Amino acid sequence: MALLNPNPANKISCDAINGQGNLKSLVFQNNGFAIIQGANTLFGLLLKDFFLPVNQYQYGEFVLEANGSTMLDPGNISNVNGEVTGIIIVADFPALDMSDANVTENDKYINYSYHNGQVLNMGKLLVLTGTGAVNAGWNLIGSPGGMLISNPHANFDVTLKVLLVS
Repeated sequence: MALLNPNPANKISCDAINGQGNLKSLVFQNNGFAIIQGANTLFGLLLKDFFLPVNQYQYGEFVLEANGSTMLDPGNISNVNGEVTGIIIVADFPALDMSDANVTENDKYINYSYHNGQVLNMGKLLVLTGTGAVNAGWNLIGSPGGMLISNPHANFDVTLKVLLVS
């Protein structure tokens, strides 16, 4: 006896996701970022030609506690001006169903400020690049201070993965 295929057109639908129908999403796909909706790619930003020379790099993972802050430290990889050419930060937030903190999508952000300047929000990914030219990188040790990363939330910690390159 043959089984009947209830989906003969083999269509994949995202209609059930959060009740939002065909959810649009920004994803990393193949060689770049893409805006997708269901199975369709609406826009692509290819990064295959992106190139940032790397002499040294430093990687670290740590927990940014609730209401906690930390200064990014380039260690011994910065140039003579205390600058790095790239900063990549990935934030891992607690999942809504995996935490007692009731973390919603709108709660998934932390703050950063550069040289005691304006406080900016960062979601799950931050990528900043510069060059090796004098005053064209990201000064993490100079006066009046480098980059401060803060968790403004009192009810949950955030795990950060930080890659610094020079």
